[in-house]
Amino acid sequence: MNSHKTAISRSKPSRPLQDALEMGAIQGRVLDFGCGKGRDLEELQRLGYKARGYDPHFMPSKPRGRFQTVLMTYVLNVLKTPERTVAINNAWEYVKPGGRLIVTVRSEREICEAAAKGSWKKVNWGYETSKGTFQRGYTQHQLTRALYGLNARNIAHYTAGGVMAILLKY
Repeated sequence: MNSHKTAISRSKPSRPLQDALEMGAIQGRVLDFGCGKGRDLEELQRLGYKARGYDPHFMPSKPRGRFQTVLMTYVLNVLKTPERTVAINNAWEYVKPGGRLIVTVRSEREICEAAAKGSWKKVNWGYETSKGTFQRGYTQHQLTRALYGLNARNIAHYTAGGVMAILLKY
């Protein structure tokens, strides 16, 4: 599907980034993996973080090295299972030992409400939107299962901006 069509232009940073900053969860060098048009990246740089963005459509130059913090904000919502697994593993490879992967997804409830308001078509584990994109919501349990298998310790949080999991790499 057309996952790049889900990237939106924001006037302010995403709620998950604001929450992660308030929790003190962002440390060291940062990669915004699946950064879309880069608004969160701009905010991180403005705050003084050494931050890099990667998005296969908008910022396709792959980053080098490993990062203390890797963010995946709303990326998994727009990917079907095979792509989702590849994206998780690719993001995890960028996390340095002792670092963290912060994954935030829109909740199942939030996606169902958006589908009811729009003319979205139910497909397998999610919805096809009127833009022709895929959207899937997650419960905390579903997100934990999607991330299962990474050599990590999971610290999960709910946030106002969706369902968040913070994974620490051994």
